[in-house]
Amino acid sequence: MTILDLAQLYVSSRALSGSYSAEILRTARRFQATNGSHDISQIGPLQISQFLQSIIRHTANRHTQWHYIAHLAILLRFAKELRLIAEIPPLPKITKPHKTPKAWNEDDFRRLYALANTLDGRVGVQLARIWWPSLIATAYHTASRIGALLSVRWCDIDFARSIIVIRAENTKTKREQLFQLPLYVVTKIKAMEWPKRELVWEWPHTRRWFFRRFRQILRIANLEPPHNARFSLFHQIRRTAATVAAQQLGIHAAQTLLGHTSARITIEHYIDPSLAGRSVILPSLE
Repeated sequence: MTILDLAQLYVSSRALSGSYSAEILRTARRFQATNGSHDISQIGPLQISQFLQSIIRHTANRHTQWHYIAHLAILLRFAKELRLIAEIPPLPKITKPHKTPKAWNEDDFRRLYALANTLDGRVGVQLARIWWPSLIATAYHTASRIGALLSVRWCDIDFARSIIVIRAENTKTKREQLFQLPLYVVTKIKAMEWPKRELVWEWPHTRRWFFRRFRQILRIANLEPPHNARFSLFHQIRRTAATVAAQQLGIHAAQTLLGHTSARITIEHYIDPSLAGRSVILPSLE
């Protein structure tokens, strides 16, 4: 069995997202292109060293290099589980670069929300000045991912109690979440009830166009991130909500809001220390 065969078996035996499956298969293809279609049992330090040199030539991005090695480690552990190899060969240690999470401050986020309320045109059949601010406000008050929000159905909202349900199948942790929405958000959502349809925030275009359009909105609000800052678009709302929760109620509240099982993930990837007041300030020497 080659490493590509192993990768195909791995992704077909796991409930993985399409993008993650593609990353695993991409790693296997690159490894096989570097070392040939040898049996998995023949993988040793030499083949791993050649693979490392290949990905270094391919990209200077340490984050991408780290992911390649991490995916290779997953496949080798799987091979050991299947008893295709007796031991996992030594893998190179690549330090994954860590960037401080960035959130929008209150003034910036209010400017974004105010702008969304003035947008012209429509999203499908709905007015853009209702569709966008209702989505942005719901994202803020629930800290939910965009994929989960675009999957919300009308039956997931209890207007009498102002509660929205994010279904388990639409969350990364596969756990259902319930959130209480403020009246102003419920009112905006209710304004989109007609015409009847299954999804609340029905997006009639591709996912790529969604992010392009949101980037355009951020540009108008003077909040556009760098071109390669993929997680500084809609995901920044999630970080903003987490930072506000940590600032007002503590890290545990932010962790609960995000649905994380580990506070470390919340702190390292979502809480902006410059806004949440977590920076260490030593006493003055003067």
